[in-house]
Amino acid sequence: MAAGKGVAPHIESLKMWYKTVPKYWLLLLPLMLGSEGPHPMITPMTRLVYRYQGPAIPPPYQRNIEVTIDAEKIRLIVTCVDEVLIDREQPAPADILIQLAEWRQTDHLSALPRQSNVARQAPVTGAGMHTLTIYHGQQLVMDAGTAQFADQTTAILSGDIASFANRLRQAIPHNAEDWPTP
Repeated sequence: MAAGKGVAPHIESLKMWYKTVPKYWLLLLPLMLGSEGPHPMITPMTRLVYRYQGPAIPPPYQRNIEVTIDAEKIRLIVTCVDEVLIDREQPAPADILIQLAEWRQTDHLSALPRQSNVARQAPVTGAGMHTLTIYHGQQLVMDAGTAQFADQTTAILSGDIASFANRLRQAIPHNAEDWPTP
């Protein structure tokens, strides 16, 4: 009988669970299944512009890249100093903006305010600079870059921008020599 007394509280709690859960399953169902639309923590965007200004090395090796993506098209521009090497548009995949927002969240990309009173350090030579600009309609959502000495209006780009850039490289058809790994 001692074993039976130990089982009874568990049976009672199961009975209570089965009585309670059906009453609230409609409230819990959206939480269990997720919801349609973008993740609530993902910033909505209608256009993203990624720019990479390569390090100051002599032509033909120096590359500057600009990728503009909206719901309809992807535009890739690659330049070397003042020469346009590629200016190509292609249709955008249907879910590209959602994918970009998820990559931004995965790579923890955010804009940090610039501090005007931060002590100036010597610039890092040989490093490229990344810029990420995001719009929702006509509203500027984010404008941030990795440049050390940009003006006060451009925020500091924080997060794993190299990972984000590599995801873009893999998603957009191109020649490897035209878009080097940043």
